[in-house]
Amino acid sequence: MTVTGLDAETKTVAPSARSRPGRDARSPGSTWPATCVDRETIQTRLTGAPFTTLRGGRPRGEHQFGVRLLLDWLEQLPGDSWQDRWLASGVEAAGRAWRDVPKNWLSKRGMATDFQRDAFFRALLLAVAADVIRPSVSLLVVANWRRGALPNALAQCRDTAAFTRLRELCSGDPAISRAAATRISYRTAIIVAAK
Repeated sequence: MTVTGLDAETKTVAPSARSRPGRDARSPGSTWPATCVDRETIQTRLTGAPFTTLRGGRPRGEHQFGVRLLLDWLEQLPGDSWQDRWLASGVEAAGRAWRDVPKNWLSKRGMATDFQRDAFFRALLLAVAADVIRPSVSLLVVANWRRGALPNALAQCRDTAAFTRLRELCSGDPAISRAAATRISYRTAIIVAAK
């Protein structure tokens, strides 16, 4: 029998030795600084830089409208934090049909146009990028954001240096195809957004 590196003796390493300095693992829960701030603070943050660069050429008013819609929806739900309200919405339990939950809320308020829905869902992406809410990994896997929207939002608003480095590493490795690099970026974005 051949012995490989995988068969080598396993050593137990203390969690502090495994993690990168300054990057402690986040504990699961529904409270962290970005999800516990008041509405005005969130609205100001999501309608300012760097989040305004994600408008995709859309007018600033549309961007602000979407943020107001999102916060109106979350605010009417029970909870002490924005994450509590997100969890109370029923979106997580809806799986692939998750978009129907806020769409139904919008429709009941006479806001069923594509413009209104698009503004809402773009604002939701901003809230994820700003770490205001953290959808579960299982929801993020089926969320079906528009092409590259989640990794691009996180790269612009959450951790520019890390996503830039990831793209450099992928493009510098001839064994990693462009399609594989896109999948790597998206999967990394899912982990960052959920944790």
